[in-house]
Amino acid sequence: MPFPFARLAAGLGVAAVAAPWLYRRVRRTILSHDRGNRGIKVDAAVTVNETPERLYRFWRQVENLPHVMSHLKSVTAQGPRRSRWTVTLPAGTTLAWDAEIINDIPNTLIAWQAVQGSPVDHAGSVHFDPTAAGGTVVRVSLQYDPPAGELGHALAALFGEDARSKIEEDLRTFKQSMERGARADTVSW
Repeated sequence: MPFPFARLAAGLGVAAVAAPWLYRRVRRTILSHDRGNRGIKVDAAVTVNETPERLYRFWRQVENLPHVMSHLKSVTAQGPRRSRWTVTLPAGTTLAWDAEIINDIPNTLIAWQAVQGSPVDHAGSVHFDPTAAGGTVVRVSLQYDPPAGELGHALAALFGEDARSKIEEDLRTFKQSMERGARADTVSW
């Protein structure tokens, strides 16, 4: 029976070598993010060669957002300030909540927060700042309390599935889509 013992010893040896690396990586991920009053704070920005007015119109029609945000399954407007968001999670599961716009300055800012009782407490904003060259810096700021807390955030970050990675990726997709001429239709309430 020495063979199973040898495999067990080899497995424990690999785990002993990998455990400190995994611990350092998770700890670095937890400590590398900013903290906000809701837990995790994410800030990301991209410069888009389009006007703030056009980008604001696209973003303000929330039904457009799943076209440029990979994790969004759907967003449905429920009125001028309230919407229903559904995201796709790992393993094909979904999570849905309602959000409301709490600040709306046309062509400049949209800020929102999850309504009370949502499964993920979060708030965020998107700013549209014109550049001297005629483009726009689009800045997204998000604060959220992940369902599994900081450990869940750290594990998601290990696999590139954390909010920061997703927002940065989505902003790149938004930039490409808008610069290629995506429609910026508006909904009137």
